[in-house]
Amino acid sequence: ILAACAAHQRADNQILIIQALGRRGAEAVPALADFADPTPVAATAGRRGNRARAESNPQSALAVRIAAIHALAETDQQPALTILVGLLDDGEETIRRAALDGIAAMSCKEADATVLAMLKSTNTSDRLMGLELAGSRRMTGSLGAVVSAASDADAGVRRAALKRWGELASPSDVADLLLVLRPVTDAADLAAAEGALIELCGRAAKPEEICDELIGIMSQAQPGQRASILSVLGSVGTANSLPAIRAALSESGEVRAAAVKALCDWPEATVLADLLTLAK
Repeated sequence: ILAACAAHQRADNQILIIQALGRRGAEAVPALADFADPTPVAATAGRRGNRARAESNPQSALAVRIAAIHALAETDQQPALTILVGLLDDGEETIRRAALDGIAAMSCKEADATVLAMLKSTNTSDRLMGLELAGSRRMTGSLGAVVSAASDADAGVRRAALKRWGELASPSDVADLLLVLRPVTDAADLAAAEGALIELCGRAAKPEEICDELIGIMSQAQPGQRASILSVLGSVGTANSLPAIRAALSESGEVRAAAVKALCDWPEATVLADLLTLAK
């Protein structure tokens, strides 16, 4: 009845009715799907009695669709999830974003399964959306797929995966990431890994233990990797990192430059003597 009442209302009234429908659960999903449908009204008027009326203002029509997407997410039902996933391919960016946010907010168990399927997709766009959703939903159970994506053929996927890893990982996950990063030499990938490790250290109860793991692999790492490790050590600033940073001053090129920067970034005055020596 609510949906039928909305058919000839203005957009603002339609939105109020849509919001009420969102609180009705599974029974409202078909009507909400109708409001979220991008198909022009004229093409559906003969077969959908609850179809929202055409709006002369495109922004009003868009607002109705977005309200319907939010309401679909509020139902937290698997059929609503299926509709939102379909809207991820919509031609309107605002609709795609609303659908993505809606999936992120859903708590039904099928939503996590959908995200994991996206992470394993052969489609780059799907993998990127899956990574965003894994972070938004705080899906620590997706870490295996996220770490795998850190070695993806697509650079955007790799860097998005490293960012998500930094948000979701725990100290016990560091070894898995370091294994994936062992062959990495691309500067942008290493920078993304630095950010992920710094993010994790910022949350860890004992960041010095993570720094110990990083120091432990320095001797086998390539110059660019050692420089990245030194950047992390300097940013985190745990006392056990200072000997490794000081030792790296004897190297050349990017490694020495990273060691100098790590000392400059050091959060305490304990390195003042080192900096004065370097300044001479």
